[in-house]
Amino acid sequence: MKKVILVGASPLMDTSFLQEKKEDTFYVACDGGYQVYLKEKREPDLFVGDFDTLPEKVISHPKEMIRLSTIKDDTDTMFAIKTCLKRGYDTFYLYGCLGGKIEHTLANIQTLKFLCENKARGYLIDKENNLVLFLLHNESITFKKSAGMISVFALDNTVSGVDEINLKYELSDASLTNAFPLGVSNEFLKDKVATIRVKEGHLLVVAPLDSIDL
Repeated sequence: MKKVILVGASPLMDTSFLQEKKEDTFYVACDGGYQVYLKEKREPDLFVGDFDTLPEKVISHPKEMIRLSTIKDDTDTMFAIKTCLKRGYDTFYLYGCLGGKIEHTLANIQTLKFLCENKARGYLIDKENNLVLFLLHNESITFKKSAGMISVFALDNTVSGVDEINLKYELSDASLTNAFPLGVSNEFLKDKVATIRVKEGHLLVVAPLDSIDL
């Protein structure tokens, strides 16, 4: 795996993920996400932005900077992801990309699908480092023993062959659509190891961060 930690401009309550630099990880700031690096008194490996959420005068010394026009098809986050994909990175941890503007949250959920279609994996992590959003595509995942809620949503018209095992509400070879939220608000069971399988399609999972290994 070639890993990227990318920080966007949405509010963050927990920035501890930047306190210890991992040598095997590439660090990116997207526009206003640079403020989080300033708070932690460090610089990203790459800054990407059009300065619509950040005054340019606060930029200090990122190792590399890509200045974008405000008139473009890509969001700052998408441009940064495309740049990192071209450099061979395949695993993306996206912080500061949930909450804030609802349209950016929706765009970043779509970005998870873009990553999947480009043979990469993305994780959207909430502002408190409690929840993670990720996609399953024609695959399965077995969770660590956990507590709390878990939800799944179809990102395609139909996602078929969905199994939910050892959750409060189980599914067997079910079909989910993107027009009905059947998979919302399920629950982990105490002392049970849960598994979700998908035979065909892109399934968005919203789960406790501590229920999976990142």
